[in-house]
Amino acid sequence: MYKSFEIHNFKCFRELKLDKLARINLIAGMNNAGKTALLEAIFLHSGVYELESFLRLSHVRNIKDMNLSPRRRDEHPFGFFFNQFNVSNNIEILGEDTLSGQSSTQISVSPYSPGSETTTSLILKHKDGSKSENIECYLTINKEGGIGFNSVPSFPLFETFFHDSGVTIDPQQQAELYGELQVIVKENYVFEVLKIIEPRLKNIESIAIARGSVLHGDIGIGHLIPLHLMGGGITHLTNYVLRIANIPNGVILIDEIENGLHYSVMTNVWKAIASAAKEYNTQVFATTHSWECVLSAHEAFEPSETYDSDFRLYRLDRLKDDEIKAVAYDRRSLDTAIKAGLEVR
Repeated sequence: MYKSFEIHNFKCFRELKLDKLARINLIAGMNNAGKTALLEAIFLHSGVYELESFLRLSHVRNIKDMNLSPRRRDEHPFGFFFNQFNVSNNIEILGEDTLSGQSSTQISVSPYSPGSETTTSLILKHKDGSKSENIECYLTINKEGGIGFNSVPSFPLFETFFHDSGVTIDPQQQAELYGELQVIVKENYVFEVLKIIEPRLKNIESIAIARGSVLHGDIGIGHLIPLHLMGGGITHLTNYVLRIANIPNGVILIDEIENGLHYSVMTNVWKAIASAAKEYNTQVFATTHSWECVLSAHEAFEPSETYDSDFRLYRLDRLKDDEIKAVAYDRRSLDTAIKAGLEVR
């Protein structure tokens, strides 16, 4: 679990540091403040032992085809990963965690030469605080535009899942995740957590339909209903809880967590996520634009004696000099801001 996180020269961040990270971390801020880029940096640092993760970020952001050819001959194909497209300044991502102490990921590029046999390479060096050796990976673009990986087979720092609320949730994949929990007899906990948002739920069954299986819920009407037809709230929460349960001791990244959820159920959603994250020792980072989402999170965690270790709000502010600053809110400061009607999104 991360205790602090630091970014240098990655995308919109010249530098950014988050201290005193909690189990659940909610990231707010205006458009183009870097909320999703922060999730991407965490994704890269926690699981980038294989450089394919680097390209996978474009698919997370719903870019299905990435053109790695520059628009101009003087523009580097990987420039968009670097602050102000300046590839001469290396990307550095630092994390302090409870598993390995300090660990760092440094990303650089080789000189770009469009006419050469190997156009350019992306070079990643990762140093785990618990090990003495460095891990180096390479992603190379040849002159025909082909991509080659030199990846090191190794377990990531933390198993990580990035959930983009704009991507359609696959009901069959949910059934597969549920089946993995059934094998280790952990599915009942998912059922109990989902009852927080749907009290009528009496049982969950995985039923074979066509070429796959789909989760169905029994809400006492004499007929099972596919969970994905029971509304966006139960669909999204099912996905969050299944992901949390399937990567214990891992990291879950959720972009725009309020999407598909009515504000009236958000407090219960936060309670469910908090319960699952604590049960499986999973850390959650989520972004939001919604005041109701911030307020409901505060209401969900406020009764807890461990509020400040369980939940923290960060607001990303873009300053006049184009720097981005993270403002942290603990229990007392967020409560004061809410009562005073101050803007914290």
